[in-house]
Amino acid sequence: MKSRITMAVAALALTLVSACTSEPETTTTGGGEAPIKVTNRIDIPESVRNNLGITFVKVERRKLAQTLRVPGVFETPPEAFSEQRAPLAGRVTRHVSQYQSVEVGTPLFGLDAPEWRRVQQEMVDADAHMHVADAQVGVRTSVVEEATKESELLLSRVKAIDDVSGVSLELTTEIEQAADIWKTRVADLEKLLASGVGKVGELVEAKSQWADLKAKLVEARQRRAELALQRKEFEVEAARVVNSLTRLNQELKAASVDAKAAREVFDGKLSLAVALTGLTVAELKKEQNGVETWRGLSRIEFGAPVAGIVSEILTTQGGWVEQGGLVLALQDTKSVRVRARALQADLTRLSAGLDALILPPTGGVLANEQTIEGVTSFSLTADADERVIDLIVKLKSMKQWARPGVAVQVEITIASSDASVLAIPNSCVVSDELQRIFFRRDPNDPNKVIRINGEFGISDGRWIEVKRDVIEGDEVVLGGVYELKLTGSGKTTGAGHFHADGTFHEGKH
Repeated sequence: MKSRITMAVAALALTLVSACTSEPETTTTGGGEAPIKVTNRIDIPESVRNNLGITFVKVERRKLAQTLRVPGVFETPPEAFSEQRAPLAGRVTRHVSQYQSVEVGTPLFGLDAPEWRRVQQEMVDADAHMHVADAQVGVRTSVVEEATKESELLLSRVKAIDDVSGVSLELTTEIEQAADIWKTRVADLEKLLASGVGKVGELVEAKSQWADLKAKLVEARQRRAELALQRKEFEVEAARVVNSLTRLNQELKAASVDAKAAREVFDGKLSLAVALTGLTVAELKKEQNGVETWRGLSRIEFGAPVAGIVSEILTTQGGWVEQGGLVLALQDTKSVRVRARALQADLTRLSAGLDALILPPTGGVLANEQTIEGVTSFSLTADADERVIDLIVKLKSMKQWARPGVAVQVEITIASSDASVLAIPNSCVVSDELQRIFFRRDPNDPNKVIRINGEFGISDGRWIEVKRDVIEGDEVVLGGVYELKLTGSGKTTGAGHFHADGTFHEGKH
């Protein structure tokens, strides 16, 4: 490889020499020979570009930041692991294999547990007790409602008797007043008849009217007595119903308390079933062919709570597992972070919450992958022997190449430029003695490049600011820049300066 590059450089040098000697002479020496014209332009025809592997990249405007680069590695945080344990002792039937990818709800394993049968029986008993208690409440409620209606009816009858008694009292009073009038009339007629001026017929008529009124008065008084007796009977019956209603309400309250307790017992058993099966209350109560799920569940099935891969399997197919035994473990492959190591000397430059870029490994197919943004925080661990501290980088997004164990470089932003600047990749810049140079493609002739002694600014480690001699969109040499430097072309041998056309002049402007 070295010999190939050396031959290519030699070929380029010969090309450049011939190109320089073919240009018109500018001055002559004492011997009459024309010197080679000094220029910062270098010819790079297509053959030279192919031999040296010359490639170009455009000058861009971008924000650059002062960064600190530290090594790191992707790791799986503890929260990415999910252990699947058996809630009861029983026989396990696995549905997955190790390293199998699973989605949320993917069946993992089934558990045939004798203890589940006992829980089911307790739920059946609690459910029956709850329904009986609810039925008792219904019966007591009906009795209370009937007693309430009966008491209301009796009280309404008492009120009706009171109304009738009031009318009867008015009628009796009217009869008594009429009887008193006819009594007085009879007495007056008897006195007139005794004095010889009265009429017997009138007296007989008056006595007849008086007798009728006295008979009606007796009937009215008897009716009032009967109404009073009926009222008393209704009052006694209403009092009995009201007293029984108090007792019935107490019995209803006791039945309601018993029904509530029975419901709480069943709900407790249902909550236990939720904890054991991993199903929701709605799923357990859902009916299938007229039978609730919890009644017909002969084997408990467990699904994946998160998406990921099956990282570990700790039971054999059909094996027995004790209560709380670990059946298998899941790992969420999308949950990763970076653990980086920084020197203790950089502690004053670091703080929690700094932005960071996760750079893919250099070389190989991952070198061209996109970076990942993250935020740094301090770990609780450090290495006193190596004088390093651990940093944790939480990722803002995920990439396919971000997998546990992959080594990366972490670029932590210490400071950044406020505005965009003209920048080129760091690999475009090479050192030539005490100068740092780069090669810009001649915008007037794509088969030439211009050697430029650069004036550079801030660098983020991958890109560097160029302060002069370029504009946005200019092309600079990326591949083959080292080989161009080795040719020595475009380099001055004394003090002087280049003009815009590439000609060199000694001295200052």
